[in-house]
Amino acid sequence: MAHGFVSRVFEVFAHNRTSVDLIATSEVSISLTVDNSATVPNIQKDLMALGEVKVLVNMAIVSVVGRGFVQRSGLAARIFHALRDVNVVMISFGASDVNVSCVVAQADAERAVKSLHQEFFGESR
Repeated sequence: MAHGFVSRVFEVFAHNRTSVDLIATSEVSISLTVDNSATVPNIQKDLMALGEVKVLVNMAIVSVVGRGFVQRSGLAARIFHALRDVNVVMISFGASDVNVSCVVAQADAERAVKSLHQEFFGESR
């Protein structure tokens, strides 16, 4: 029953006039972020007709931005090593070869950014 599942999910967001910021998918599982929290209760209600829905609040998107990520062997290892003490709940590596984004708790966002900055721009680099 996976055929058309993603399409039906996105129809809910279109109906609620809400854009998706980040997305990670598998055959019948979708994780995504939205910036407009006002529409979330209606979206959640509509999505419950399609399956189980979990909403996480007080989350933040932390991104590593650059060029040529596909050709950079070891980049993911450096990112996840830097974030080893931060609970990452979602990962999105976009179709464009310029960023890797992670979703973390809002309370961990500053620590995550500082750890990534140290990894990529610290004095030892």
